[in-house]
Amino acid sequence: MKKVFWVLITCLLVVMVNVPRLVQQKPLPAFLESDFVFPEMGCSVLYAADENVVLGGNNEDFINPFTRVWFLPPEENAYGRVYFGYDGFLWQGGVNDHGLFTDALAMEEGITVDQGDKPLYPGTLSDKALAECDRVACVIDLFSTYHTNDVWRFSFLFGDAYGDSVIIEPNGFLLKEGAYQVATNFYQTTTDSYHCEHEACGRFRTASQIFETAPKFSVEVMREALAAVHFEGSSPTLYSNIYDLKNNLIYLYYFYDYETEVVIDIAAELAQGPHSYALADLFPGNTAAQNWSKKMAADVKSRQDAYPTFPDNPAVYESLSGEYQLTPPGAFYDTLWVAVENKELVLKIKPDKAWLDLTAFEPDSFHHVSMFYDFTLHFLFGPDGQAQQFVYTQDGENFTYVRTGMDVIQATEIPIPTATLPATTELSPLIATPTDLSPTNTVPAEPSTNPQPAAERSGFWLVIPGVILFGVVVWILRKQK
Repeated sequence: MKKVFWVLITCLLVVMVNVPRLVQQKPLPAFLESDFVFPEMGCSVLYAADENVVLGGNNEDFINPFTRVWFLPPEENAYGRVYFGYDGFLWQGGVNDHGLFTDALAMEEGITVDQGDKPLYPGTLSDKALAECDRVACVIDLFSTYHTNDVWRFSFLFGDAYGDSVIIEPNGFLLKEGAYQVATNFYQTTTDSYHCEHEACGRFRTASQIFETAPKFSVEVMREALAAVHFEGSSPTLYSNIYDLKNNLIYLYYFYDYETEVVIDIAAELAQGPHSYALADLFPGNTAAQNWSKKMAADVKSRQDAYPTFPDNPAVYESLSGEYQLTPPGAFYDTLWVAVENKELVLKIKPDKAWLDLTAFEPDSFHHVSMFYDFTLHFLFGPDGQAQQFVYTQDGENFTYVRTGMDVIQATEIPIPTATLPATTELSPLIATPTDLSPTNTVPAEPSTNPQPAAERSGFWLVIPGVILFGVVVWILRKQK
């Protein structure tokens, strides 16, 4: 009986020691848990080339109605680029002014990739490819040289104006064989596309059959293929684009309406300088899209309106801009950047992708609210008036990022330099301990792409056994008496 007693006491002590540790563990913010890949994404990327035309095609299927197109003019060391995607510079694919296009496809299964002796590329390798390459061979060389992600949940299709294309998967490269190439949401290096029963394999076979039976390729044939594999319902085809890679034209369609077409002259748009459009503004008559997105747009606006308004003060942006490191490190993105882009303050998740606009709601605090994100940044300043660190807060969880080259602020209270604020602003002191910060207005955050059950986060499954063990110990003691 004594042995049983001491075993139970030992188990109880182990539980009591570990429960506080689990309770203190914090889930990572949504953008730190994934590389902007969501299981609801279902896309089809196509390529077809003959002696007359070279075409790329894409259906973007997802649940985010806030779609945009961006135009980035050529620079000294970069080709001009056109990107399509979602608010916050969350682009998914695009084309450059030398006839190279790409788009990405989300996958249900993640595949671990060993870095080996490859250097880690800090940005998005697809952007580097469109900025520097005009041929598929150059793209293959880049992906062979650099390591991009430890876990791939995506693949890419690249096609150039010279008749070459390639599908890039974590397990290798698939060069085009024949006159066309089709990619949907499954790994072709590990799946028999003509016998698998996955829905994505069905789309692959449908598009392939259209190309196989076409007497010649054309914009009309590419449009027929995209229309044949489009989605409706909860995760519809938000936009489709056909790239005429020889003539630098884009044929754009919105919300699976393949009868209404907008033609984009790439050279003419790039000549206007950096700019972007909301795709909805290019297709104002699409009532189906308006009705489908109405509820989501209202939800985002209500969450934005929950924050108080504060006068915009671009004069402080320079004092906030810089590179910040997560302290302690350990998240998917240990480094974030605060910068000014097109006169707006943004939080950059990557140097070349995911630039989330920041809106002030206090002198030292900013928020971002969009389809999937709802967070605040609270800045702490050093004696020189420069931001020294910020605390990222989402869903009541706090993460401290320290500006590169600076130390963590230990002072109990550091005032904001009054010279950087509007004269009418009433200053409020900063809270002493960064890890205890919480936003002034608690706004419900969007769930992460892989949310943990609340019971797991709180150590629930260890608390209950601890209570049971305690009861057993008490019962044994009573029996001994």
